[in-house]
Parts: sequence; C-alpha cells; structure tokens
Amino acid sequence: MHRRPGPAGPVLGPVRPAAARPLPAPGLAADPRSDRHPRAGGRTARRLWQRFRLSRRRGRLALPRSGRPGHRRPRPLGGRRRHHRPVAVPAQRLSRRQPPDRHRLQRRQPADPGPGHPDRAPDLRLLSGRGRPGPPHLLAAGGFRPHPADSRGRSAGRSPPSPVPALSAPAAVLPRLVVPQGDLGGIGPEVALEVLVRPEVRRRCRPLLLGHRAALAGIAAARGFALELESVPDPAAGFARDPAAPLPVLELESPVPEDPPGAPSAAAGMAAVEAVLRAGTICLEGGAEAMLTPPVAKRSMHLAGYPYEGQTQILGELCGGRRYGMLACNGRLRVLLATRHQRLRDAIDRLEINLVQKHIRLAHEAARGLLGLEEPRVVLAGLNPHAGEGGAFGDEERRILRPAIRRAEEEWGLRTAGPAVPDVVFAEAAAGDWDLVIALYHDQAFIPLKLLGRATAYTVFVGGRLLRVSPMHGTAFALARTGRADPASFAHALDRVLELCAARLRACSSASTSGTGTS
Repeated sequence: MHRRPGPAGPVLGPVRPAAARPLPAPGLAADPRSDRHPRAGGRTARRLWQRFRLSRRRGRLALPRSGRPGHRRPRPLGGRRRHHRPVAVPAQRLSRRQPPDRHRLQRRQPADPGPGHPDRAPDLRLLSGRGRPGPPHLLAAGGFRPHPADSRGRSAGRSPPSPVPALSAPAAVLPRLVVPQGDLGGIGPEVALEVLVRPEVRRRCRPLLLGHRAALAGIAAARGFALELESVPDPAAGFARDPAAPLPVLELESPVPEDPPGAPSAAAGMAAVEAVLRAGTICLEGGAEAMLTPPVAKRSMHLAGYPYEGQTQILGELCGGRRYGMLACNGRLRVLLATRHQRLRDAIDRLEINLVQKHIRLAHEAARGLLGLEEPRVVLAGLNPHAGEGGAFGDEERRILRPAIRRAEEEWGLRTAGPAVPDVVFAEAAAGDWDLVIALYHDQAFIPLKLLGRATAYTVFVGGRLLRVSPMHGTAFALARTGRADPASFAHALDRVLELCAARLRACSSASTSGTGTS
C-alpha cells in the first residue's frame, strides 16, 4: 500500500485540561468544531495517520504520556465496516459506561488525581474494536448493568449493555436535586418556586437552586410565596438539609436580567445557559443525583449568541456524547425523538440510515437502563401516510427506515418493529402494546403525548451520564407573573425524577449485592 509521508512538526496542538470548563463565549457555545473538540475525520486524526503511516483500516496507535508512540500489531475485527476514517473525540467523550467504538481517539485520565488537579493532563489513545465493558470494580460501581453474555463480544450479535449511572448518596440520605432557574422571562422560575416551597417536597429531596437570588426573591414576593432564599458559596454545602431552613441558591456569574417578563431576552438566555451548564457539571462530578429543569426559550438562547436547539443539546455536548436524545413520556406512552427542535423540512432532510440506527440503539438502552426492561418492545414509526403504503406515498420507509432496522438487528441484535403506520402506533403504545416508540420529528411525538394530558407529560435526557427530567410545557410568556401559571406539570416532573432516582439506586444496590455474592 502506498503511504504518503507524514507532515513535519508537532502532531497535536496544546490540549486544554479536562477540568478547565469555563462558560463558553456567546456565539461559540454550540460550535463543536473548536480546537478543544476534534471531530470525526478532522485534522488531528488525519495527522495521526499520516505522521505515523498507519493503515486506516486495521492499525492501532497508542500515545502514552511519556515516551515515543509506537505501532501495535493489527488484529482482525469482526462485524461489518462502514466507517474507515479515524475519528477524534473530545475528552471524556467515551465514558466507562460505553464500550469504545472502533477508530476513536479517547483521552484517558490518570489514576484519579482529583478534579482540577494540574497533573490531570490526559494522554491520547487511538482504539480499534468494541472492547469489553471494563474491570469488575467498574461494574460494581454502576458503570454497566451486568449482562449474562458480556464475554461474547460484539460479533455474537448481542445487544449492547445499558448504562445505569450510579448514585453517590446512601439510601438513608435524601436525593440531592439541582434546579436551574430557567428562562426568567417565562413561567419557569415561578412554577419551580411554587413547587419547591411546599413542605412535603422538602421532606422528599434536598433541592439547590441555580440562579440570581435577587430576581428569584422578587418573583417569590410578587407571587406571595412564603419562601426565604439563602445564597450559598458552593454546591457541596448548599443542599438544604432542614425542610424549615431557607432554600439555598447558588449565584450565577452572568448579569441579572433587567428586561421585563413576558418576552425572550439575551440576558435571560445567557443566564439560563449558564445555569444548565453548571447544573449538569455538578451532576457529572457526583455533587447531585439529578437535575430538574424549567423551560428555556430557544429564542432567548439565540439572542444571547448560543445557537442551541434546546437544553438536550447543551447537556449532550457537556457529557461529550455523540449518542444522546430526549425521551418524552406520558403514562404508558414513551417516545424517543430521532430529530428534535428543527424545521420540519430540515428534519426530514436530515433522516438517514445511520441516524435512525443510532436512535434504535439509544431506544433499547433507554428501555433497559431507565425502564428496567430486559426485552423491550420497541417500534419505529413511519414517516409518510400509511407508512408509505408500498411506495405509493414516498420511499423513505424503503430507503432509510427498513435498512436501519435491519442493520441494528444484524450488528447489535436489537429487534425493532416497523416502520409502523404513524396514526395507529401511538394509540397502540398508549394502550400498552409497545414499550417505546421512535418518532421521526417533533410534532409526530408531542401531539399524541399532549393529547393524553399536558400536566402529566415530561421529558428525560437519555444517553449521558446524568439524570435530567423536565416538564413538557414551554415558557408561556403570556402567563408570566399573571398568577395563572399552573405548577401541576412541574410537580409531576418532580415526582418522576424522584422515582427515577429511587429506581436507579435500587438497581445499583442490587448490582453491587450480586457482585459481592459471586466473589
């Protein structure tokens, strides 16, 4: 094989330590192509292959922290190859809960020097193959739910193990819940305060608000809430332990919005993005068990210079994952969205086999990790009327959806029904015939969900290492500070996030018990 000579000079540029995560500057927050986020097929990966003259298909490269990099002996890989380009991903993109995909550049951390330690400079390792779930001590810590066929590898056709994030709080301690303030121009802050002021809520969890204390105190006074707020210096000592104590507020660094409520604003968007980022960071660092997010207007984020499509994208990029999504639930109807907040034409144009296949895997992982279902009944909704009816109303089912279902079963052993007729499958799922439906665009999922009841609908972030639940309603600017905002949906979302916390704690406890029993 002809090999091109590698470039002269250093292969990699300077790497920012993983702990240094300041609030991104407006206009650059959602851009994943910065110098600290190498992307698939980017310059870093190409330079690695060219510099060390490796085979793109079967080579393996290891870059230790000290010493010269070397070329390891290639080994055969099972399964079909679709991507032969090297892929570079940011730090902590692949957690211990995800077996690394082939040709991914992973930054590995040294032996736990602690967050923010100056010696926490990661090395780089280019991996091939799916790998194994990890050593037993990681399994006992909740990185993977034990699977009876973990030793068979990917080529055996089994479905991937489902991630179950571990909870750091003991069973006797109330779960710590982080609540960002949301969009100050909408109803999010007032419904959150109205729910958190209830004594029964303070007896079930330990909340911590992230926001501007002065603005939240003004909202509480305007609504007549008997609520006392207290500023805290850091999250470690901020979670309320006494239900009668003042509600702790971790102050944000962004300026306090001075715009009147009832409309989106840049200041409210900047504060909301900072609150979500800090709340997610606290959860990822083990400082809280879950987060409950009020709604944020996308227009406010865009005015502030952050081109996010929603809070799901913020948390997905914070977790460093390429496979994350939003699971919307109402009763027995659970829907995973393949595309989220996009123009309908753009959402349809974005559909392709790899995208649908990725969400099929994500749906099975969510059904196992969140719902505890070992053999979930997952169905993919069709795009066109009557699911195309044999090509009479479109060929997306034949070109995209059916090949994605077939590939997911061949490569991962994930059995998925469909593509099903859209106007029937959601009614069947609401009646209990399906455990989870994969919808292809926003309104295909949200219309049937909200028809079942707007106060009981909520969304869950899936695919990352944190637990986040949000009510399904929006900012409702017309109802802000009028006293007509209904907190029932936020209260229902609070119930659901506490139930998920308890379920995950039981799952981690049972996994630890079974691990110690077999040792």
